[in-house]
Amino acid sequence: MKHWKRRWALPALLAGSLAGSVMANPIVVDSSFSSRMLGHEVQFLETAADTLTLEQVLEMPGPAFKQRPKPGFFFGLQDKGFWLRFSLRAPQGANLIFEMANPYIEEFHFFVVSGNETLQADTLGADFPFPERFYAHRNWQIPIVLPPVDSALCLVHIPPVRSPLRFDLYLWNHTARLDQQFTESAILTAFFLALLIYLVLIFLVNLVARFRSLWYYFAYVALGALLLFSSLGLGYRYLWPEMPFFHQASELLISNLYLLGGLQFVRVYFATTRFFPLLNRMMIITMGISAAFIPFAVGLPFAPLRFSHLLHLLHYLVFMAGFILALGVFIMSLVKRQRIQAGWFLFGFGLHGLGIALTILQYIGWFPFVSSTRWLYNIGFPLTFFPQMAMMAGMLIEVPVLFYVAFHRFRSLYEDAQKQAASREHNLNNLVMSIENERKRLGQDLHDSLGVQLAAIRMKLSMMHDKASNEQRRELEQVMQGLEQAHREMRIISHDLMPPSLERQGLSAAVQQLLQRMQSVQPGLKTHFFNNAPLEQLTPRARIHLYRILSELITNSVKHGGARELTVQLTRYDGSIQATVEDDGRGFDTDAPRGKGIGLSNVEYRAKALGGRFSLDARPGRGTFASIEVPLKKIVEG
Repeated sequence: MKHWKRRWALPALLAGSLAGSVMANPIVVDSSFSSRMLGHEVQFLETAADTLTLEQVLEMPGPAFKQRPKPGFFFGLQDKGFWLRFSLRAPQGANLIFEMANPYIEEFHFFVVSGNETLQADTLGADFPFPERFYAHRNWQIPIVLPPVDSALCLVHIPPVRSPLRFDLYLWNHTARLDQQFTESAILTAFFLALLIYLVLIFLVNLVARFRSLWYYFAYVALGALLLFSSLGLGYRYLWPEMPFFHQASELLISNLYLLGGLQFVRVYFATTRFFPLLNRMMIITMGISAAFIPFAVGLPFAPLRFSHLLHLLHYLVFMAGFILALGVFIMSLVKRQRIQAGWFLFGFGLHGLGIALTILQYIGWFPFVSSTRWLYNIGFPLTFFPQMAMMAGMLIEVPVLFYVAFHRFRSLYEDAQKQAASREHNLNNLVMSIENERKRLGQDLHDSLGVQLAAIRMKLSMMHDKASNEQRRELEQVMQGLEQAHREMRIISHDLMPPSLERQGLSAAVQQLLQRMQSVQPGLKTHFFNNAPLEQLTPRARIHLYRILSELITNSVKHGGARELTVQLTRYDGSIQATVEDDGRGFDTDAPRGKGIGLSNVEYRAKALGGRFSLDARPGRGTFASIEVPLKKIVEG
């Protein structure tokens, strides 16, 4: 059972052995000391087996420890352990903080030795829950309290780890570190707040635009933010502090999901299935391999060391392949298709992608290690972040640039879709009005031509009736009755096609005539009509649509609903015209598969064509209430 932190005094060691271990150029800690980013001051010892004790390390001669040829600590994927050492000189005593920036190191041990006494020995690492740390900080921090001694030797032991071994070491004055932490916290808060704002913007925009690729972009940004949150050690602090195993698996797990989201966004946004089929197939294969890594990433904390290294290596190769494929899509689009958008994508993704690529190449060992944090420290702006600063800065640039480009394109597509929908609606309205004009012409032809002919035929038959014998009169009367019936039906058809009163007397008179005809068809039907709407101001198109709507609803109530009482109202209410038809008929179930027929669908279409809305309240045995509400400004003339 491992203990999170241990402090003890070991038995006295041989003074001669310890003296031989003390380095010649210690770090001087005096009243002016504030911080030191450790580099050449630290020597390291590579151990083939993790069996050396502190006593054995202290007894080793000085040449056994080597100096790093370059500043920074990057050892890559190693199955060996390491001992690091540096010495301190604190004539007046000091209150210091030793800090290691890498939240994924599973375990390391820190020792302070002075004279022939071990002053402290501590153990930290990702194998242990977060709340048991010395300080609630995203990096590993260990307090050092030195008495006024001539010199002290600090040693760090790092056993073999599953992930690439890379870290930065800092030595801080306690007060200076507290001030620096405030600055870093402000920077990180602003950074993630900006990402959160972008995510909210993307979400709100897509609630309106409803583009599938924008949701993939949302997932890509969210997972990228989560990956950085975890790589900074903030996920371990705030999201899963009691789950060390998940923290160790989080880097591979989230980065694979991040790769999947990014590649899927690129595929959908650039339509690679259609325009770049070869790249699309390669991206699908890469995504499949990345998805297959996810179960292994979850089990990473329990995997053997060499298998973990192999999994990391394969993951980095797949991630690099995804980066190259996305870059290929951008370049191909720049050459062949969306030149402006692809150029912006290259600009926006460039710094972020470069940071990812350099980090992967360094992990694989194909590129020398470059520390952006060390460069910032050397120019007087220390930031103890584990991820490459190029990745963080690149993401901060990439997100707004790609959001602007994607939003610009989505807005263009949305506007084109709106224009096409408006054009379709305009064409459909023209078609409807053409049909109405044709109905009007047919109605007039029936009334003026066929009606006149039928009337003339009836007059001739009447004259023949007066001159005919009794037997012939009976036959002529039957013919005249049939002719009269045909004439009435012709008039009904003519009025249905286009009631003359609608054009000559207006909508109100046409509706009243319609109700009168319904009463003649359905004896005993009670009708009520109320109107206070400015119908005389309506456009001809609005009058026709409203008449057809009311005609359909009234006919349904009488013929299909068996209504005995019918109320029709046209009212002006709050800048709108509201037309309602209420009956006491049989009603129907609107949720039934065939609850709304073609007639009601036409009513709904005509209401939308006027810029209004149609609502229906019907229950079996409880009658029907239909309502159409149309903004007045959309249907009045001039």
